[in-house]
Amino acid sequence: MLGKKGGVASRLKELSPALQAVHCTAHRLELAFKDAVKNVALCNTVNSLLLNLYLFYKNSSKNRSSLKEAADAVGVPQLFPTRVGGTRWLPHLQRALENFLRGYHAITTQLHQLQAQPGVTTDARAKAKGYLKQLQRKDVVLFAHFMLDVVTVLSKVSLTAQRSQSTVADVVASIDMSLTTLKKYRSKKSSPRLQNFDDTFNSGEFELTGSDNIEAGLVQLVDGLESSLLGRFDDMNDEVLAAMQILSFTFWPQEHEADEDFGDEAVQTLRHHFEAVLKDAGVVVDALGVEWDLLKARMYAKKNKKDHPWATTIPELKEELPNICALMDLLLSIPASSAEAERGFSRLKLVKS
Repeated sequence: MLGKKGGVASRLKELSPALQAVHCTAHRLELAFKDAVKNVALCNTVNSLLLNLYLFYKNSSKNRSSLKEAADAVGVPQLFPTRVGGTRWLPHLQRALENFLRGYHAITTQLHQLQAQPGVTTDARAKAKGYLKQLQRKDVVLFAHFMLDVVTVLSKVSLTAQRSQSTVADVVASIDMSLTTLKKYRSKKSSPRLQNFDDTFNSGEFELTGSDNIEAGLVQLVDGLESSLLGRFDDMNDEVLAAMQILSFTFWPQEHEADEDFGDEAVQTLRHHFEAVLKDAGVVVDALGVEWDLLKARMYAKKNKKDHPWATTIPELKEELPNICALMDLLLSIPASSAEAERGFSRLKLVKS
């Protein structure tokens, strides 16, 4: 629908040139992550293991029951492996990794016991042996910890994009923060969970074996994410979308005196792009520059401007500064994602199966 020639957005722009089309940022984030992990061997190993464990317990009530008993025996929460993919792919993966690591001791114990139980089919015994072999690989367990840190960082971006009140500027700010965090992990060749990982990782009676060198996979994953995120979100540097960053207080200078001209060029860019729409709405476009300066002064006069979102600021100032408030209101109407529409279809499927 975003094709430059025959896409829906292009057809609509023929009728309204000021229309601003935004490819859902939540979907783009998922695509960027998939682009980054597809060539990282350890990522594929961990994902495959998570999927196999999920199906192993999902398709057998007997396996689930014995996993509960194993969890009680080793004193860990009764957590079942969950599916890797889903509607919100990254938060689903985060939950799958969390359940896997928190329930690791119970899973390894149950798989070990399964091989010795009488009446177990040859196929189930072989699967248990194969999964246990992967679970005892030190590089797999270490990389699962690192992946959870990375996915947690990116899940924050995904959740920001999915909030109905989030703007394109909020998503851009969240991506910038995530990239800064990921670069820190790459420079240190580590992450919080790896730093707290005990070299004598206690998995009950089973010891981790094999190499613990995950540096190559770590660097490859972070490099791939940096490249794919910048590539998937390159249009955020376009004039109009870049100018919309004045909506996010993250991009505002800490003090007014630090950059008194902040946002002046952005307001002019937005004025020229939306001029016809604004005039049709009765906005005096020549007053936007002056009212923007007054709006900044009012926001900086507040003790903490971040505690005053646009949803409350615009109604307070719309009589005093009607023109700039109309522009800000217009920018807020441009959605960052299609999560609201997705929720509608999801609810429909639940109501009418």
